[in-house]
Amino acid sequence: MHQYRTADGRWVSLMMIDEGRYWEQACRALGLDDLIARFPDPTSRRAGWPVIHERINAVITTLDHTELDAKLRAQGCIFSFFATPTEVVADPAVVENGYLMAHPEHPDVRLAAAPVQFDDELPSARRAGPALGQHSREVLTELGYGEADILRLLDDKVIAEP
Repeated sequence: MHQYRTADGRWVSLMMIDEGRYWEQACRALGLDDLIARFPDPTSRRAGWPVIHERINAVITTLDHTELDAKLRAQGCIFSFFATPTEVVADPAVVENGYLMAHPEHPDVRLAAAPVQFDDELPSARRAGPALGQHSREVLTELGYGEADILRLLDDKVIAEP
């Protein structure tokens, strides 16, 4: 698996898990047919990796992600573009699998869900996190700070209150 950056700044990963099966397809998709005969087997490709990587990178950096997508799909290559945050939030698999959950106080905000499910239930946030400084007094009092110390910390803006 190797990553490359397209002309429009998108990252793509070429995934030739079965290298022998996808080597020719990838070379043809990128217009690098000369590499097929030059590096015909895994041993020669490993030895020639610096040259191969440089040539592949040189082509991919000239294509935007739409052009590259079309070329790789046409040859049946296995690849994946790194998703932008906007794409992740809209990805049907992300939505259907509950990888993101709604913020309890701001329904349009999505939060990363815990990577576990219990009883096939999608995770949810039952309440929002505490507000800035919401528990400062309680915590400091439990630690033994007196009211005068707490007021000084507030005045010095070391701690905050909501």
